[in-house]
Amino acid sequence: MAEIKGLLATDVAKTIIEVMQWEKTATSRWFGPRQERIEIPGDQRWIGVTSSLLSKWVSLHAGRIDGEEFLSPEVHSKRVDGTDQAALALATRQVWEELDRQDAAKKRP
Repeated sequence: MAEIKGLLATDVAKTIIEVMQWEKTATSRWFGPRQERIEIPGDQRWIGVTSSLLSKWVSLHAGRIDGEEFLSPEVHSKRVDGTDQAALALATRQVWEELDRQDAAKKRP
């Protein structure tokens, strides 16, 4: 039997929640072995994780929550090493900050 060298999105999402210290504010929802969504209702945002069972590389994407509706992703990360906690934290922070910039731009006259 071949060795599995990839990552489950669920495990990557759990790691992101831990390194971002979101244990009390975030939940994650399974969308299959390759996709997981981290929901942060207080911020009205979500971060999606896409992984592969063939690789340690993952990608993140983020969007907003409008009531009960999850809006389309507005921000996408580059490929990230899903086994590197520092890289995951940095990529998460970058997509979050990009959503912040978009919010600020919308508020400008």
